[in-house]
Amino acid sequence: MSLKFIRNLTPSLFLICFLGCGSEKPSSIKGTITLDGKPLLLGSLTFVPKTPETNKKAASAVNDGTYIIENHEGFNPGTYLVEINWAKVTGKKIPSADPGILMDQTISGVISQEIIVQKGINEKDFILKSK
Repeated sequence: MSLKFIRNLTPSLFLICFLGCGSEKPSSIKGTITLDGKPLLLGSLTFVPKTPETNKKAASAVNDGTYIIENHEGFNPGTYLVEINWAKVTGKKIPSADPGILMDQTISGVISQEIIVQKGINEKDFILKSK
């Protein structure tokens, strides 16, 4: 082999090893969230890592009772504190800040729970109660 060939090949080998050798593929997580036995319509989840030096925070909106975080960079296996912010329409109307206009009354809350995210695809359902 010529020295020129080896010099041209070395950066490519380094890049391949840097991108593929020992780098862990991010995890993903999905699931459902129910509130009082019904799919949560208004809410969000935030996964806060217990080891922020190796894992990053990730978040998702809740759409029709489901959430998903797909291979978010830095969302690696580990222990996370999951913060679920939720709101529920009560069915009652209350006065708004604009005189004479009524708006839907909502109740809301925040729930925290610790979970362990495994390597690869994870599924985790949350069952919440407003009372």
